[in-house]
Amino acid sequence: MRKLDLLVLSVMIFMAGCASSPQDEVSASAAKRSEGSFVVQKKEPVKVVRTVYYPVKETLYYADGAVDKITVYTYSGSGVRLLKKEVSAVNEALCEWEQYEYSGDFVPVMKSFDQE
Repeated sequence: MRKLDLLVLSVMIFMAGCASSPQDEVSASAAKRSEGSFVVQKKEPVKVVRTVYYPVKETLYYADGAVDKITVYTYSGSGVRLLKKEVSAVNEALCEWEQYEYSGDFVPVMKSFDQE
């Protein structure tokens, strides 16, 4: 009888030892580490560079493929502000143009001119 009790007791201890999961052990060890000190991870700022391309020359075509108008844009030295827009026909000189004047961050003043 004693051998049978000893066998049952050893099987119960073996089963109890297998009942715990490894995740519980890992989380318990992580909790012990985090109790003493906090690990702070600093994130470095990310610099985002976006390149914007503005049109410099625009050509409009008729349905049959012939050139209708050519528009040339002129920008400031930094390339951000539009200074002049010149529209010309194919075989003619300058048809019309627009000039833009800026004062600070206000809306630009547009002056429009034609052949006359």
